[in-house]
Amino acid sequence: MSKKYTLTEEEYQEIVKINEEGGDPVMFLSGGRPMGRSLHEKVNDYWTELARKRGFIFSTVRPTGGDVKEFYADEVSPAPKEAGNAV
Repeated sequence: MSKKYTLTEEEYQEIVKINEEGGDPVMFLSGGRPMGRSLHEKVNDYWTELARKRGFIFSTVRPTGGDVKEFYADEVSPAPKEAGNAV
């Protein structure tokens, strides 16, 4: 189910900070392995952390079309109760 979320000022400022710092210079080592993190990877890491903390599915985030701090995302379904553990 989709739910509307609002970033706190602290969360928003962290995203702004990540964008201002930009990505690391990405160099490729032998074998094609990158050294450094791109801006895209850093922003995705932060959204993944927010999703885990706030309980939404990262891949379903979409803008509301209004305030830049607001977004819609699907909520993570609560884990089903195991048999024998029902309250």
